[in-house]
Amino acid sequence: MPIGDTVLLAHPGTKLARELEALNLPRAEVARLICLSRQTLHELLTGKQALTTQVALKLARLTATRAETWLALQYARDLASAKSELGDALERIPVLQARW
Repeated sequence: MPIGDTVLLAHPGTKLARELEALNLPRAEVARLICLSRQTLHELLTGKQALTTQVALKLARLTATRAETWLALQYARDLASAKSELGDALERIPVLQARW
């Protein structure tokens, strides 16, 4: 959904839900396998909780993917969300001479 010129990206839990559906495992079993509470898994799947580095590592192992991929999804979402929240305030910050 566009917000200004920012697109709010899907939460990593959305991709995880699709992955779990493909694995055809009950969510309670998935939570047990990766040592998460069912509530924490549910909050992640519904976008109420951010994906942590530890959970990314566990998911990568479970789904034969890379933790970096899961973290990149979370990072992209966080960045888009922060840009949206800052809105015009970000644009009002002056750009100083680049040092990089």
